[in-house]
Amino acid sequence: MNDADRLEKQRQKRERADRFAADLAATGMRILEFASAAGFTRNVIYNLSIGQAPSTPEQAQRLADAFRRFRKSEN
Repeated sequence: MNDADRLEKQRQKRERADRFAADLAATGMRILEFASAAGFTRNVIYNLSIGQAPSTPEQAQRLADAFRRFRKSEN
């Protein structure tokens, strides 16, 4: 892997971590609270919070569904 590829992977990981942080903030929950309510283990949620990509498309869908379900109302 060359430097450009390594930098791109790091950028993508930061983007995923930033997106996760924003989605979590929109729920008003802390990581452990969200993990429990959404049915994920603490380790899975931690890994996602530092930018690791979801393991499977199904996990990505479950995460998106959980963020939608727990998002605080903007009313």
